[in-house]
Amino acid sequence: MGFFDKIKSGFDAVLHPATCAICNEYHEYSMYWVCRKCWKNIGEETVPASQNIETDKIGVISAYFGWHHQDGIRQLIHSLKYQKHHSIGWKIGLAVRERLAGSIDFSQIDYLIPVPLHKKRAKERGFNQSFLLACGMASGHKNLHVVNALHRAKFTDSQVMLSGEARRNNVKNAFALNQRIAKKMHGSSVAIIDDVLTTGATSLACCSALETAQVAHIKIITVALAGFLADMPDNVYPAKAAIGSIKKDGIWG
Repeated sequence: MGFFDKIKSGFDAVLHPATCAICNEYHEYSMYWVCRKCWKNIGEETVPASQNIETDKIGVISAYFGWHHQDGIRQLIHSLKYQKHHSIGWKIGLAVRERLAGSIDFSQIDYLIPVPLHKKRAKERGFNQSFLLACGMASGHKNLHVVNALHRAKFTDSQVMLSGEARRNNVKNAFALNQRIAKKMHGSSVAIIDDVLTTGATSLACCSALETAQVAHIKIITVALAGFLADMPDNVYPAKAAIGSIKKDGIWG
């Protein structure tokens, strides 16, 4: 840790009580709102299997996840989004990259694209957690660049209490390309970055919006997997006959 980082962490310790977001225990150093013991426990959890989604227009999209959405990581995500503990986003984003290093060659990804918030919700929250996660993921990696290539074309209801079908209808045509950035992305490899993947509706809507950018490859990377495609009907994202041709770890399809 550099001199200025030490000064910053010192101010953080004064301005914010060093209480772990998971165990709620006080500890001496908590720049990232999580104690060493809880962070170690999270690091020992199993990485969920990746899933490949075959779509009719975009091709095969691989989805990767750092954790299952449970216990400690769920609490950290909640702390990031609703208690505005911004530094957690950077720490989690970097940890996701490290956990997935054996599955993803990050040197082959050109752009990390955070799922955007509508300007109204961004104003209410004050930040975009997906952007913070993407910045953490790119930290210290010379080839990764975070770009706001998408924006919310319409305001949508919160997805939290919606069913799978309602989620898909809610985000249909919700995202649009930043045309200035899109011109630079032709033929590139990109990854959509978000906090939690449940049915995949939001991430796939982002992928659809990227279609006209003519990128070569799209991945989905989220911190946690909460469900994904469990209740998705076959006719939602048809691929040949249906999106039902889902391959888990390339074992079946």
